[in-house]
Amino acid sequence: MKEVLRAFWVLLLGVLVLVVKSSWLADLVIAPLDPHPLVPMVVYLAIAPNISVSRGMITSFLLGYLGDVFQGSSMGLETFMMALTFIVVRTVGARFILLRNIVYQSAAAGITGALVCGGAMATRAIFEPPVPLELHDHSYIASTILGAGLATGLVAPLLFEAMRRIEALYSRREEGGALA
Repeated sequence: MKEVLRAFWVLLLGVLVLVVKSSWLADLVIAPLDPHPLVPMVVYLAIAPNISVSRGMITSFLLGYLGDVFQGSSMGLETFMMALTFIVVRTVGARFILLRNIVYQSAAAGITGALVCGGAMATRAIFEPPVPLELHDHSYIASTILGAGLATGLVAPLLFEAMRRIEALYSRREEGGALA
């Protein structure tokens, strides 16, 4: 039951982050600096030592589904990218690097965000013939990918801390016994 509650709070945080991004930050974001706020959450799920593979994968899948819902599309690209991101980061086994300090966390989330953005653009180019993106302009592609990575790296410490607090809340309750 505690695993379900932890996943619920992570999903609620995901909804909150997506609402803030789509409503309040929509006017403030400069074109290429568009963060992927779900990526740091999925990276945290993949590198945290106390999160099981099954819980992390299911939560990443659901976060991706929330991303698709907020973009107004059916289950697809965002769901696939978040699940794939979890698998790749978990497989790489970068736990020892990413848990050191805020600089490593920001850099790793930024690089992962740039890779997710590039992967999403490539997947759209392959599977959606009438692409609404200007993929013939290489400087536009590069600025979009690098901007997404930079913006994701900048928001990553806040999301890592929020995820850490969700996990710590239930860790304290487990240690406290029945009275906590």
